[in-house]
Amino acid sequence: MIIKRQYDKIQTIIDQIKSKQLVLISAKDEAINAISPQFRNDFDNAFGANLRNLGFRQSYIAVFHNGKLVNESIGANNLVEYWGQFYDLNFYVKSAGASQGNESNIKINNIEFSPNNRGLNVVSLEEASPGKFIFNSFNFDTYEKSYQ
Repeated sequence: MIIKRQYDKIQTIIDQIKSKQLVLISAKDEAINAISPQFRNDFDNAFGANLRNLGFRQSYIAVFHNGKLVNESIGANNLVEYWGQFYDLNFYVKSAGASQGNESNIKINNIEFSPNNRGLNVVSLEEASPGKFIFNSFNFDTYEKSYQ
């Protein structure tokens, strides 16, 4: 089952990381401009991440499994990508900031789930029953709208 939503509160990302089995994050274009320093610090302190080091229009990916940071990459002048496996699902996460290709890819078994919109693109997964998964896909335009 695939659920596509739009949330108003960026806190949703932290809530998803804490409650879902797998959370994949990929930035497109610009991902940090309108996120408050307080949220960046809260995010980094909660998960041992480095979101506060993400610069304007840089590439960014993060992979969380059961609430723990598995991989995080920031690309100042290059795209960043990561391959992994969750149960029998293969996944691929790629971010290309504005000057590195301007795209977000979050693929699971070669199917694109990323909204591929400006800002932070997020896909979360949880196993509903053996071999059956719920996918949740959403985006925060972190360039234009201010998030606390």
